[in-house]
Amino acid sequence: MSVKDTNTSDLLDWTMTAALTADELAEALPPLLTTHTHPQHARNFSRWMWLTLGGVMLFAILGLIAYTWGNQRRVVSAVRETFLAEEAAALNGDTRALTALTAPGYSDWLKARLALAEQGMAAPAPALMFRPVTDAGEIISITTFAPDIMQVNLRRAFIGPEGETTAFLTTQFYQYQNGWKRTPTPPDFSGEVRQVTGPRVTITYFERDAELINELGPYFDELINSACAECNFNLSLQFLEERPAFDPITPLRLPAPHIIGTPANDASLETFKQALGQQVLLYVVQQFISSADGQRPNRIR
Repeated sequence: MSVKDTNTSDLLDWTMTAALTADELAEALPPLLTTHTHPQHARNFSRWMWLTLGGVMLFAILGLIAYTWGNQRRVVSAVRETFLAEEAAALNGDTRALTALTAPGYSDWLKARLALAEQGMAAPAPALMFRPVTDAGEIISITTFAPDIMQVNLRRAFIGPEGETTAFLTTQFYQYQNGWKRTPTPPDFSGEVRQVTGPRVTITYFERDAELINELGPYFDELINSACAECNFNLSLQFLEERPAFDPITPLRLPAPHIIGTPANDASLETFKQALGQQVLLYVVQQFISSADGQRPNRIR
């Protein structure tokens, strides 16, 4: 019995002696197993993470810009090729090629364009007394008007009434329909229809042409006063058409400048005003004769 008790006591003493205390265990742990992180290490990791994320975002943005720029260049190049092919077809009287380069669904508009092409004209003249030149229009810029519509701003030359060369600015539009095709001027570009009334003329026009109409109105008033001070009527002029024509009816219909062309410089503006003035005076004579014959002239006052 005494031996058994002695062995048990020794075993217990050995077990308790061999057990490590908490401090001894902490000292015995390898440094790599510690869970403590130095504040400087945390800041370095956070900075590295944000720099990496920023770099990825910058790379993505630059890639998108490069793709957009490259795609825009391809579109501009394709529209330019369509424009040049269209000009060549019109000047050469190739109505089949011109039809293929025109967006479908605008039969009346296409018919008018084909009639010009048969005369070797790429675009209508800004007024009846102007003659087109045989050169293609000069592209100034090509911009995006809508996701599927491109806007071509160009300059065209015309021969004035006295044989002088004039320059006009105009805009053409191209829509993507299995390739870029010429399309009429969008209504959103022309703007609302407005009307202004002066002493001698009442002008109906598109919002896009407001600046030019504000100059033409007083010019027509003064012109009519000088030519026919005793005339007791107010003329109605409409600048809403897509091509010039002289139709002796009421009101006098004239082309919309922003569609057919606005003067590119002061000299062209003066020639344009004089050409329109002569057309208006012919209309005044007609109205005066109608009044003398007892017919009702346009808007008797």
